[in-house]
Amino acid sequence: MTQNPPLEIIDDKSLVESIKKEHDDAALRELMTRHTGLYMSMVNKIIDNSNPTLKNDLLEQKAYNFYQFALKYDPNRNMSFATFLGERTKFLCFLERKKSIKNSCSELDEETPSDISTTDLLEFKDSLKDVFSM
Repeated sequence: MTQNPPLEIIDDKSLVESIKKEHDDAALRELMTRHTGLYMSMVNKIIDNSNPTLKNDLLEQKAYNFYQFALKYDPNRNMSFATFLGERTKFLCFLERKKSIKNSCSELDEETPSDISTTDLLEFKDSLKDVFSM
């Protein structure tokens, strides 16, 4: 009877293959254990504390996001899973932040009080440029 090696010594590519082929929860948990720090770092770096709801959403969706990233990972592209995870997390954060800002802007359009000055609007426009130029 041969025993499988402990998950801690299996490489990321093998864990991902196990997730893809067998929907292996233990392999997913091991990937999350290894790379949660990277995921959290990206979320905290890109989503500032002015949007705690978005940050909490991304943190609560961590397991789902890891699973989706594992399914999309292609080891033949000569990129480590950690690099792939970092890039995908960064893209996801920017995309969600952009959606959040867009929703905030449309709410502003609907509720814009008449006492907002042109200067206030121009300052807001400039702050959006800063956000999208990151």
